[in-house]
Amino acid sequence: MRMETSTQNPEAVSAAGLRRLIAASRALWGRPTATDEAEAERILSILEEREKSVCDCLVTIIAGGTKVGKTTLINALAGKLIGESSAKACFTRRPTIYVHQRREGMARRLLGGVLSPDDRIVPHTESALEHLILVDTPDLDGVDEANRKTFAQLLERADLVLCVVTAQKYDSLDLYSVLMDSMSFRRVVVVLNRLDEGMLTPREQDAIVADLRAKIGALPLKTPLGEELPVYRLSAHNAFLAKIGQGGGPRWEFPKFEEYLQKRLDEAVARRIHTENQTARASETAAWVESICNLAAARQTAGTLRGWCEDFMKQSRAGIREAARKAVGEAARELTGRRESAAAARLGGPFGAYVRTSLVLSTLAARLQSLVASPFGDPVIPLAERLADVAGAATDELLTRGRRHIIETVDRAGLDPAPLISRIDAAQPCTVTTHKLAAQIRDFLDESRPGGMTTLALNAIPLLIILLLVRYFVTALLTAHEPAAGMFIGGGFLFWLVCHLQAGFWLARQAGALDGLTDAIEELFSAELRRRLAEPAQAWSDEVASLDS
Repeated sequence: MRMETSTQNPEAVSAAGLRRLIAASRALWGRPTATDEAEAERILSILEEREKSVCDCLVTIIAGGTKVGKTTLINALAGKLIGESSAKACFTRRPTIYVHQRREGMARRLLGGVLSPDDRIVPHTESALEHLILVDTPDLDGVDEANRKTFAQLLERADLVLCVVTAQKYDSLDLYSVLMDSMSFRRVVVVLNRLDEGMLTPREQDAIVADLRAKIGALPLKTPLGEELPVYRLSAHNAFLAKIGQGGGPRWEFPKFEEYLQKRLDEAVARRIHTENQTARASETAAWVESICNLAAARQTAGTLRGWCEDFMKQSRAGIREAARKAVGEAARELTGRRESAAAARLGGPFGAYVRTSLVLSTLAARLQSLVASPFGDPVIPLAERLADVAGAATDELLTRGRRHIIETVDRAGLDPAPLISRIDAAQPCTVTTHKLAAQIRDFLDESRPGGMTTLALNAIPLLIILLLVRYFVTALLTAHEPAAGMFIGGGFLFWLVCHLQAGFWLARQAGALDGLTDAIEELFSAELRRRLAEPAQAWSDEVASLDS
């Protein structure tokens, strides 16, 4: 599995944090899949074990294709028979571990999940190799799928890879596939083995090494000391025979190779490499977890939805306002009549009496009989129900449209919209009840209550006319003159004319205040749409944006 590097701070990455990320992503957008989550748990257990281990040694696997001499090499390094070698392909089926006795427990922990109870672990007391946990592995190019799987699992846990090749098998496709896709942060040393079998001249060996460096050296590989790719030409077979006292032929560069492992890669270097590898492992694991969780897509979707919610609410207000205006318009005659009646009922003085009388006697009053207070129920409730039906239907339609858009947006991003939609659907049902609307209507009617100054101004002229008529009548009585009927008729006509003109102007103002009720209804249903759609979506977006492994 090839991993990219996470953009997060590697020092802040931990297995526990990545598990929280997985749990949150499952809850918020239904990723990763069950299969990926199981694989993630396996990989996180490796990272977690490394986090717990205060390690100054390197898990060093001996990797190579069939019949390149991997087992012979570990025998030569150990100076005794660790694993049985064979010319048979895929002979090594299970790992064999050669480890200092003080590091055996650490080796078991670091290789947990791969080792079986029957796998051979050979402890030693060689202090020069204490910083290396040497692991013989199955062939990386074997036909047995179980062997290839075991090799891949061992490679996941490796810090250092001793890549064993031969003059005949240094450019195999399987080898280059592993070196290209699976090395990552792992350090690589190349061993050109079995030189005792090829009868190659020094010039031919140099040509092979040059070609090997040109091909393998071009790959993005890391070396233990940051040097040019180390390539050691040797015969592990002859080196093993020499160590057990059976002579053997030339070992070529085996002593230099052994010195490199024992002295140049000392404990201080091993500790540094382990620390660097752990940081890189954490970063790559985080990047892989983020990829299976689709975290980047989730964050982008969260940003998109946050902006969309604001735009949608702005557009929706216009639609809700139009529906509210329609609903208020359909009830305008009744609302205007009630507001006029309510205003007139609170208006004192002769002008108020005139307005109330005119509303009762006029044709308008006849049309508004249904609005007269009834002992059998609140006449405001039917009005509120009609307003709720019209504005509520518009709000529900907008909610459905917005919900559909959110589903499409989240689904296009490769995420599961169900968790977000469940939040929207779980929002409390419509809270704009007929009683709330009735309260708004009553507030609208109460706004028409005339103040003291308004009452005084409206009654000033009618009162003056009445006072003049009274004065004329009293003066006539005192002077023993019969009051002229024409004076009262004219005064009454003038009183009616003034009241009529004032009533027309004042009542028109009451009817023109319907926009205030439209605003109130728009605000109620816009807030309802925001609560049921925008707020859950924005809360989801905020939670996604705050995620950090």
